[in-house]
Amino acid sequence: MNAFSMGQGRLSLSDEQTPADDAPAVTPATPASSALAAFPWQLAATVWRGSELLGRGGAVVPSGHAGLDRELPGGGWPCGALTELLQPHAGVSEWRMVGPGLRQVVAEGGTVLLIGPPQPPHLPGLRQYGLQPERLVWIESDAADRRLWVTEEAIKANVRGAVLAWLPRARPEQLRRLQSCAQRYGGPVFLFRPAPAQTESSPAPLRLIVQPATEGGIRLRILKRRGPQHESELELAALSAALERVLPRRAVRPVPAVPVSRHGSMVGADSQAVAPDLH
Repeated sequence: MNAFSMGQGRLSLSDEQTPADDAPAVTPATPASSALAAFPWQLAATVWRGSELLGRGGAVVPSGHAGLDRELPGGGWPCGALTELLQPHAGVSEWRMVGPGLRQVVAEGGTVLLIGPPQPPHLPGLRQYGLQPERLVWIESDAADRRLWVTEEAIKANVRGAVLAWLPRARPEQLRRLQSCAQRYGGPVFLFRPAPAQTESSPAPLRLIVQPATEGGIRLRILKRRGPQHESELELAALSAALERVLPRRAVRPVPAVPVSRHGSMVGADSQAVAPDLH
């Protein structure tokens, strides 16, 4: 296992509320919630109904995809929790999904920890997202047990920034342990796993299945979130502006961030020509 700072050489990884005067009144939304009217507003206001998209809670980092943020609780990637991104093939869509959001993390002085990526980070491509080498730490580990251990230690270290880990063989009980650790972490934690894992149980509050779409976009479905079930798929335009400028116009056409019909499976439907990720 090796750890590399992309800008500074090699590193090692060591082991009661007071109500406001203008408190809003709580209006029961459904017959099932009418019983809340018998409780003080402070208590009723803390109840989250599963039929509603969670709009309050912990901190979030905007994803950089406006269409996706509208569907995410709080309007962005959650901090202090796991986010699972599932895809048919590793190394294809990761940076296009999380790169725009990590720009803010790095701009605020955070460090991005990369644990076991399938390819070495491609620094010229990552610079297009505002990710400077001195803010990236690449931790190379092929053994599944070591990679899992490093991920847990990185979360526990609570270094300001974000953790990105590729854990294709993590078991549900191992994910529960990571989620417990992530609740005390101040930033987002992204786990990249294979698409078949969508049938497995997971404690991650947010799970998405992702695959490339035509014209450089991304097609995704939200499998799990703190809110009602998301019934449609989304297509996001996911090429950086710099890359769009150098590609022929016929190769890239903007993809609107709007729901598309939910027909067929997200898995195994990648026979289309797609743009590679910027690793």
